Amino acid sequence: VYVVAEQPPVDVPPPVLASLRLPTEAGASTSAPTSPSALPAPEPAPPASEPIASGSEGISEDACLKTALFCQAVNERNQPQGVGTVFPAGLSRIGLYFEVKSAPKDTELSFEWYREGRRVLRQRVVVSGDQKAISYLSAAPGQPLRSGTWEVRFFQNGAPIGRRAFRVE
Repeated sequence: VYVVAEQPPVDVPPPVLASLRLPTEAGASTSAPTSPSALPAPEPAPPASEPIASGSEGISEDACLKTALFCQAVNERNQPQGVGTVFPAGLSRIGLYFEVKSAPKDTELSFEWYREGRRVLRQRVVVSGDQKAISYLSAAPGQPLRSGTWEVRFFQNGAPIGRRAFRVE
């Protein structure tokens, strides 16, 4: 998996792709673990083999993207924590945890992030086979994410496959 992030010109401070965390064969993360003291108390994560009902809502059944969840972090087993669609003001980042199943070799997934209907970030991820990963949308350094309605629109090889929304209040 590799990621290319594009940032279109907008007059709001654009978020940036902070990190991409991928499990290794042994289940370890390829990026440094997140400090639990910096995050709100996590919600219990579901077992990795059980999809969360809301994780596939709004995504085409034909897409290789099978789960897309907004969360505050992942735990040491790369399971999403703090999953939801409404987040408190003051957070500096929101994670998009996603699972891909049976993706043909070099399938391109694009995630377009919108705030109040205006695109602020486009990320491209190239995937193959079955994979799980998390991508963080982060505010400018030292700033929280702006309040309001956020939406991510998903594309597979350029074709729209769905959308999911969350709020920061």
